[in-house]
Order: sequence, then structure tokens, then C-alpha cells
Amino acid sequence: MVRALRFIGKGCEIFDCYGPHFLSESKLNRREFLWKKYRFLCGCDACKQNWKFPLPEIMNYKCAACSEPINLSIMNQRCTKCEKIVDLKRIEKQLCKSIQKRLSAIAKMYQGNYKDAMPLLFEHADFVNKHLTKPNIEDIKTEQCIVQCYNSLGSISV
Repeated sequence: MVRALRFIGKGCEIFDCYGPHFLSESKLNRREFLWKKYRFLCGCDACKQNWKFPLPEIMNYKCAACSEPINLSIMNQRCTKCEKIVDLKRIEKQLCKSIQKRLSAIAKMYQGNYKDAMPLLFEHADFVNKHLTKPNIEDIKTEQCIVQCYNSLGSISV
């Protein structure tokens, strides 16, 4: 059985992690390992965009309509690509509330209530994917929580 951590559109490629992660290994080391062991050149976002650790401490926002990065120095602005008005103060408040959902989910996980944690984690993941550019620490923390829930639930239907 395969479970996705986010929506996969029709015709999109499905990726699987083969081991080395960008948080612990450089792009060169990851690609060298994967080539030697599996004979393929990784094409994940972390490799294509050369994500590096540590991640930037500042969250970078994007337009929810078209995913264009937003200039953080202007609080209310129009997206340069689609012209939609972006209210960064409102999005920052929503992010704080959404982070609280992840923290609430973690509390449920500590109590062994993985099934109850999942909806909160997916809701937070949706918000993060809609409003923050990648890579970001919230996305990674949330994905790891979801993986932990799936691992703990095993083959139980959620």
C-alpha cells in the first residue's frame, strides 16, 4: 500500500524517498549514493532546486492563487503575476493558528491518538503548501508527523 502526504494530480509523477535526505546530506552525496545503489539521477525538488540545510529562518510566502513568491517588505500588495491582493498580516495570523493545529496534533500523537491527529496535520499541510514557498521547516515538521502517524497506524484504515 502507498499513501501520499499531499494531493497528486492526474498525470503527475510519484516520488519515493530512497534514503538520503536533504536535511542530512548534500545534493552531491545524495545523487552519488542513489546512482551507485539504484542507477538513477534524482529529480526531486530538493535536488532540482539544490535545497540546503539549514533552512532559512524566515518563512517566505507565496500567492495562494498562482504560487508566485511574495515580497515580504510590503504588507498589502498585489501579486506581480496574477494581480491578486495579498494581505500578509492576515496570512501570518492564519499561519500561527495553523501551527497550533500541528502542535495540537502532536499532543494527540503523544497520547497515542494518531487517527485523531491526522486531520489536523493534513489541514495544516494544506495551509503550508498553499501559502509558503518550499523548502520550509513547517512543511518538513508536518510531513514527518504524518509519516509517524502512518507508521503507528500500520495497515489500519484512516
